[in-house]
Amino acid sequence: MKTGKRALLAILLALCLTMAAAAAPDALTPVGRCVGITLRTEGVTVIGFAEDGSAARDAGIRQGDRILAIDGTPVDSPEGIRALLRPGERVVLRVQRGGRESSYAVLVPQQAELGMLVRDGISGIGTVTFYDPQTGLYGALGHGVSDSGGMLPQVAEGRIVPAAVAGVTPGQPGQPGTLRGAYEDRTLGDIERNTDRGIFGHGALPETGEPLPLGTPHLGEASIRANVSGEEVAEYQVRILDLDPGANTRNFLVQVTDARLLETTGGIVQGMSGSPVLQDGKLVGAVTHVLVNDPTMGYGIFIENMLDAAG
Repeated sequence: MKTGKRALLAILLALCLTMAAAAAPDALTPVGRCVGITLRTEGVTVIGFAEDGSAARDAGIRQGDRILAIDGTPVDSPEGIRALLRPGERVVLRVQRGGRESSYAVLVPQQAELGMLVRDGISGIGTVTFYDPQTGLYGALGHGVSDSGGMLPQVAEGRIVPAAVAGVTPGQPGQPGTLRGAYEDRTLGDIERNTDRGIFGHGALPETGEPLPLGTPHLGEASIRANVSGEEVAEYQVRILDLDPGANTRNFLVQVTDARLLETTGGIVQGMSGSPVLQDGKLVGAVTHVLVNDPTMGYGIFIENMLDAAG
């Protein structure tokens, strides 16, 4: 009887492993298009304090703290905070700081304000790395969207929207450049996961070419797809200089060698995070970070590491 149960368990385990392997894509469409990214986070983040005094700061609240609840009632907007304040009474704020939660008692002034500036969301521009037209899964950025405290906030609601690059501030040594975007109020996809390896979700993205097989990069010539003007996606030459397979996100070092891209952006700039890296006809990863002292160089993440985080 025990032997039969073990055999049945082994068969079920084998079936589960087979199904998991079958679910992993062997080809994805490299995108390279910029999108607008908007996140509404769980709780509200403190981004500053009133210059003429702050009851919250006096009570121990710090910039970058995330206010989760007041007197046990969850809050997710500045309006939600104001609705719970009672002039002249003490309220208890539950705060997340550095991954830990603490509580602070604050005496509410008569004007029913705590003297802190907060926001309930994050917005910006980034690049979509891949799209699976079979399932609608997309991945972007190759790194997470962080709050002002450097933490990855939980996503209460998020979406990606169409964007066009309206301008470029080229990168210089010691001063990262950036893309400036113009957004449309039209949802391309939902943001379901915000991880240190990228943001992921499902949607209906415009067709951007044929799917490519997946691979692992090696030292030598490669290319990236990037959107640095309007809605145009172009392919630019790069060189992979170093590999670090054991790293979580910074798996390889890449250098921009294409004169066109160097002239336009100076290399890698903010907003290009997520630009897909292609080599030998395969999608092998995404650009994630720029080296501040040398904007012609940056880091990239293996595509397999992005997929592992996609869930």
